[in-house]
Amino acid sequence: MLLTALLSLTVAQTEAAPQEVQSILFLEIVARRAPQCELLEDWQSAAIRTQTAQALRGYDIASQDLFETEIAARVPTVACDDPQMTAWIDGIEPGIAREFLPQFLVAYRAFARLDTPPAIFTSEADADQELALARIDAEIARLADAGITPEGGGDWATHQARVDAAALSIADILATGESSGMPPAEAAILVRDAVTVTELWLAAQE
Repeated sequence: MLLTALLSLTVAQTEAAPQEVQSILFLEIVARRAPQCELLEDWQSAAIRTQTAQALRGYDIASQDLFETEIAARVPTVACDDPQMTAWIDGIEPGIAREFLPQFLVAYRAFARLDTPPAIFTSEADADQELALARIDAEIARLADAGITPEGGGDWATHQARVDAAALSIADILATGESSGMPPAEAAILVRDAVTVTELWLAAQE
């Protein structure tokens, strides 16, 4: 089974992987395999993979290469009815829409509404912006009506204002190449992730 197999993975060839690494690899394998088994939608998989990618960037390049090799080799071997994978999905799937997705939607909306969106946003965002923003507005309104609050609590309008301010700072970092704590490369990843997850979600609404 998937989790049992992962317990044998190594960071270095000679020593057992710490639990954190096992968890990251488990999530990444599930995120890649589940859409193939029609257990997760592409946007759900992409949302999960933004988290694993962030974690994996914390390791050195050699370890990242080893992770990728192990993941690519193991993904095809995971059965679609693997009990660890299906149980994890059953537990996490509702939270993906309530907790993960809104983070990307409000970021996408913030970048889209800037007077001058980052170049990476305009080059990679393919959706009709008027329709995209209308659907994002409707989804956030639905969450609010359901009593779901944004990360950190409070109301959605206040949360959006904070994200708008952050988006403006990110756009400035990308435009000037100057950073006040966030490297431009990291800022670009945040924009790209917002576009990827949001536009996969938009496509799933068609």
